[in-house]
Formats: sequence, C-alpha cells, structure tokens
Amino acid sequence: MRGGQPRAARDALQRLIERFPDDRECELARYDLARLAFEAGEWQAADEQLAALRRTTDPALVELAASLDCRVAYARREQARAATCFEAFRKRFPRSPHDGEMLAQLAALRFEKGCEQVRTLLTEYLARYPRGPFAATAARGLERCAPHE
Repeated sequence: MRGGQPRAARDALQRLIERFPDDRECELARYDLARLAFEAGEWQAADEQLAALRRTTDPALVELAASLDCRVAYARREQARAATCFEAFRKRFPRSPHDGEMLAQLAALRFEKGCEQVRTLLTEYLARYPRGPFAATAARGLERCAPHE
C-alpha cells in the first residue's frame, strides 16, 4: 500500500484473510481492503468489508471503521444514511480526530434543507475547529446564511 501498488496490496490482504480467517490481523486487513476500495471508488466492495467489521471489539478499529462507513455513505450520495451515520458517529466518538470532518460533512448535507438546519452546525464547527480544514467553507456558509437587512 505504501509503495503505491493498491492491486498488489489488495491481493496480499485477501490472501491473508483466506489463510488466517480467525486471526485478529484479518480485521485490520478488512479495514485496509475497505479503505483501498473507498479510494478506488468501489463503494459496494468497501461496504462489504465494513459490514464484516461491525462485530469487532477493537476500540481503535471500531472508530476507524465507523468513520469510513460514514464517508462511504456520503460518497454514495445516500443522504439519509450518511446523515444518520455522521450524527451517530459524533455521539459515539465525541473526542475523535475525525469529528471535524464528520461535522463538516453533516453540515454539507444539511445545507440542502436550508440555513436554519445548517447554521448551528457551522457555528459549532467554527467554534471547535477555527483553523480546521473546513473552516473557510464553514465561514462562507455562515455568511451565506446570515440574515440580510
């Protein structure tokens, strides 16, 4: 994967899962397969790997898989599923390093429902992540939603 050969990485990870299906490392391999599929735009394949991870008890992997699951739903334009996923993720992992991204994506989904729905989310984003990667976009969104006199 680090060598920039996703197909070779995918094959190696698949062989690991086939050879050692009960090994804990298989969960990590499934996450990496899901990530590779996501990066390739193969949403169904990503979903399949993530479904197998829903039973994991590894706290770090649970959070990573949940984050990727939300990103897949958003990329697939499954708006209801993505919004529910973002909200659930933020409740379950309030101190996650992925919280800013989840909040920004949730705000992007809410924009379609109008400014009343999104203003609170954008304000929260800017308060929590004033220098975050989505701060400029959030500020523009708030400006767009400001009442005009």
